[in-house]
Amino acid sequence: MKILLVNDDGQFTKKLKANLTKHRYVVDTAVDGQEGWEFVEAQEYDLIVLDVMLPKLDGITFCSRLRAKGLQVLVMFLTSRAASEDKIKGLDAGADDYVVKPVPLPELTARIRALLRRKQATVSTVLEWGNLTLEARTGEVKYADVALNLTKKEYSLLELFMQDAQKIYSQNSILNQLWTFEDEPPTRDAIRTLIKRLRQKLKAAKAPDLIETVFGVGYRLNPAFEEIPSADSNLLLNKKLPEFGVSSTSEKTDKQTQTSPNAIESDRSPIRLLIVDEDKEFIDTLVELATTRGWQTAIAPNAKLATESLQRIRPDIILLNISIDKRKDEFTFLEEMSLEQPLIPLLVFTSEEFSADRVALARRKSQGFFHKPISSNRVFEVITQSLKPVKKIEAKVMVVDDDRMILSLVRTLLEPWGIKVDILNDSLQFWDRLESVKPDLLILDVQMPNVDGIELCQLLRNDSRWAWLPIIFLTGQRDTETIQQVFSAGADDFINKPVIAPELITRIFNRLERNRLLREQAEINSITGLPNRQRATQDLERLLHLAKQYQQYFCLSILKIDDLNQVNRNYGHGLGDKILRRLASLLQKELRTEDIVSSWNGGEFLVGMYGINRGYGVEWLAEVLEIFRSTEFEFSQDSFPITFSAGVTQFPEDGTDIHMLYQSAASTMEKARDMGGNRILASNWKPLKSSQSLLYKDVILLHQNSEFASSIMDALLTRSYHVDWLKDGKSALEILAKTSSSLHGKVILLEENLPVFDGLEILKQLRANKVIQHSKVVWLSTTISQVEKALSWGCLDYINIPCNISSFMYRLRHLLER
Repeated sequence: MKILLVNDDGQFTKKLKANLTKHRYVVDTAVDGQEGWEFVEAQEYDLIVLDVMLPKLDGITFCSRLRAKGLQVLVMFLTSRAASEDKIKGLDAGADDYVVKPVPLPELTARIRALLRRKQATVSTVLEWGNLTLEARTGEVKYADVALNLTKKEYSLLELFMQDAQKIYSQNSILNQLWTFEDEPPTRDAIRTLIKRLRQKLKAAKAPDLIETVFGVGYRLNPAFEEIPSADSNLLLNKKLPEFGVSSTSEKTDKQTQTSPNAIESDRSPIRLLIVDEDKEFIDTLVELATTRGWQTAIAPNAKLATESLQRIRPDIILLNISIDKRKDEFTFLEEMSLEQPLIPLLVFTSEEFSADRVALARRKSQGFFHKPISSNRVFEVITQSLKPVKKIEAKVMVVDDDRMILSLVRTLLEPWGIKVDILNDSLQFWDRLESVKPDLLILDVQMPNVDGIELCQLLRNDSRWAWLPIIFLTGQRDTETIQQVFSAGADDFINKPVIAPELITRIFNRLERNRLLREQAEINSITGLPNRQRATQDLERLLHLAKQYQQYFCLSILKIDDLNQVNRNYGHGLGDKILRRLASLLQKELRTEDIVSSWNGGEFLVGMYGINRGYGVEWLAEVLEIFRSTEFEFSQDSFPITFSAGVTQFPEDGTDIHMLYQSAASTMEKARDMGGNRILASNWKPLKSSQSLLYKDVILLHQNSEFASSIMDALLTRSYHVDWLKDGKSALEILAKTSSSLHGKVILLEENLPVFDGLEILKQLRANKVIQHSKVVWLSTTISQVEKALSWGCLDYINIPCNISSFMYRLRHLLER
């Protein structure tokens, strides 16, 4: 088990590390939050022990970032802050435990052991595999009744194998798991020597050869010596797998991977389901099915009651119905749920059409959108899928062969390695499947009905989109003529049947790794790690093609760091590169996985977003900018914020191909920089309109609180709105409510409690002078007492304040575009 300690108390950290190392844990240490975060980005840990008050990046923010990134690593707060509100903040940020110092080291170690047991399928401290047992609490290892005297590294290696007996560990993965950053990196010979010593000690205890070498790949526990539980007794599989290796391995894999829809995790507490809906018939069918599965259900007729329910107990998943008459409250609820850490899976249902709000739903991290009527069984299929743990996919391999046994074999061999295998036995469906799967490697048979493998290979090599794809032929034909045809068609490798498992795995991994390196050199920007222009252009063309085919929006944006050249001159290119990497990381984190984020020459970023218009594109990038400029970069004694500017365009209004959209986005971005930078500008932005002494603003804010007004004005200027701010009722009446007013606003944001004249008095005058005929008035309410009257007097909408700025801006955008 690997642990990261992040604490600025060097003496305490040293003692704790020594104690944990004595208990055979692998421990890294960091003295501040930023260093700890860099460790997390470079390594995988089983547990992170955090202080709350940390330099550079505090523990609460650190933990929230982990959960926002989707990392489910265990987190323990270890701090002297004992107040209940601090504990609540820590646990709400996503921590798994909160320990207050001072705490005796034995007690702390016991709590760490207990927390780490959550990561395993059982709460037992004993790992068992065949006749081999490992007691994690005492560090005792036995084979049958013979005790083994192991060194710390030997013990850690055996524990690693026993925690996941099905997994094959490469030398790199063993290195990452068993050695810390502070250790002297071992050579590959040192790892082989460690394996050899462990084998010798097992052999001395009369154990068979329990550690198997998978040639060219790695090591694992030998499945030939594992006890297989049966109905009557424990059987020993005492023979090696046959050469084809399908029957025993695939049967075992199927049993392990199949999940009953009635029980996602049989050893955990009942799944808690929160249903937010008023449809009694729909609810009754869901509750009935949930009861048969042993799940607990809670019903909330509206979003307000759902929020109250969440304060009492946290559900595992939420089903939310959205209706037109309550959409405002339900979207507020969605916004609140999107800020929960860790996220609660949330599925949205509606009996009405909300196509315009699908983007807003996706942005608020809902995991599904469904139209009623929908069968209850289908609902539970989606719930089951949503609750399954996400398995990291290292690569995608597509196999095309008319032999179903070969297809089954390849899937059985590769999936334990984290490779997603897509199989196809009909070559006529090849192109459709290729486009949907987008594999990293293709395995073809030579002879197949309809279209043979050699013909498919030739077609791929003549298609610029797929010419890079590694192709391995898997066939029983060994004659020289066939081999020549295969390589002449463009194959990368050739493997004979019957399949030898280690050979197949080794060749696939070698080919994937070599292709990854070549593609990174050719297609990945070395500074940011993002796709470069060549690679991104292909992806952008694909999204634009889909937009044309399905008549959807496509949004293209260019971003550039403000004053990057000056930073490079004054502080060196090292800091400039760090800024570029920070923005690249932020864009990948904040935008959708399907969005194209790329890095072009001269520190220029290009972002392609399918299915949204430029207005929402501005909103998304404005949120990224607000996060980005809140980070201060340090160099020597200087500390300063960095900003960027962006231009946003839209298909088809600004262009019908990538080149036209790029030119429009570049021109718009330069306008944003000319306006002082630090803003996002849409291509349809127009300069301030004035005629006959009249000024036309997008938004006029009437609010007395300088702090609130400043945050709203900053957000509006970031989005390049034309804005004005009036602080009191007297000024508002003098400027806006006169018949000869010199200032007009598309939207007027009106506070209810303005000094001199309150909001209702101003609204009355705006109505009397027919201002509300050309301006949309939004009531900013701190209480609900005046809302109904304000709406009846001409307000188009109301917003409760204080509120989330991002949600506020989305509501405003919606009003301006109506």
